[in-house]
Amino acid sequence: MLSLEKGKYTHETLLPGITWIYDGINDSIYVDESDEAAFVIDTGMRDESLVDYIRRNITDKPLTLVITHGHLDHTMRVSEFDCFYMSAKDDFLVPEKAHADFSKRIDIHERDVIRIPGLDLVVVDSAGHTPGSVSLLDRKHKAVFHGDAFSNGANVWMQLPGCSDLSVYRQSILKAIDTMREFGVDDSWIFPGGHYEQKYGFPDPKYQPNEPGLLLMEQMAELCRKLIDREIEGEFMPEMDRFGDRVYSARYEKAWMLYTLKQVK
Repeated sequence: MLSLEKGKYTHETLLPGITWIYDGINDSIYVDESDEAAFVIDTGMRDESLVDYIRRNITDKPLTLVITHGHLDHTMRVSEFDCFYMSAKDDFLVPEKAHADFSKRIDIHERDVIRIPGLDLVVVDSAGHTPGSVSLLDRKHKAVFHGDAFSNGANVWMQLPGCSDLSVYRQSILKAIDTMREFGVDDSWIFPGGHYEQKYGFPDPKYQPNEPGLLLMEQMAELCRKLIDREIEGEFMPEMDRFGDRVYSARYEKAWMLYTLKQVK
């Protein structure tokens, strides 16, 4: 198991061709390689150079950056790259601190295929956590990079500004499941997420390991339905009230969500 050491980058090979980088601030970055080039998926939010770390420790191949969604903990280092792929729907979420040049942002949409020599990523709309959240399907390595769309290693945060209503999120999940299955995703694929990589979950024992996959996505969609239909009620979490709305926590099977009451529709 990779040492989740605070304050510096560390990395581990998940499988041949995919390296997980932990940024020391609870965020995950992935280097997804072919023989000739590499994708970098998300950037974490360290102040230190991500590209320098990759060059020194992982690969000197040409790098292409793809962003799963616009929050700072996924975009802090975008200015190090010549260009980056991200949904324009999330431009408003990228803070000034990231120094993003949106003239270098290449907009992406459902079913787009982003190509580098020897490897490609299929874009799957995964909106909910943010309007422009996407999952990225690597069919060569059988991996789904989903950012925070379905789990951050413990739960999905739907209480933030810009998160959708639960009915919209539920439909997005169900559509994403159908698209993923169409492209061959099944239970043999791995689902590397935006924070602690899914095979570890959060190290704090109060969090259950929450391994993303098609089953968890189905359970998350059902959790949305149960909340909308008032079949279950969430628990108030005063420690999570950061944006003026009361935040609640609810679970169904392994699906776990934080949300506000105004989203339950």
